[in-house]
Amino acid sequence: MRSLAGQVGQALRAAITARGVTQAVVARRCGMPRTGVTHYLTGRRNMTLANLERLAEGLDYTVLVELVPRDD
Repeated sequence: MRSLAGQVGQALRAAITARGVTQAVVARRCGMPRTGVTHYLTGRRNMTLANLERLAEGLDYTVLVELVPRDD
């Protein structure tokens, strides 16, 4: 299974694509450096929940958290 950071990065990349914007645009909207956004999207940097919320808001998305039991 992909890491949680990888899953979050994938979800953010999908949202960026769906909105038709670039990482630079998202970074500007969130007041973050573009390289920081890139590191979050690739899982090279762990993001705080506050930064996840900032990125979601910059994309006009809401963060939804769901815990599900494991099958094992």
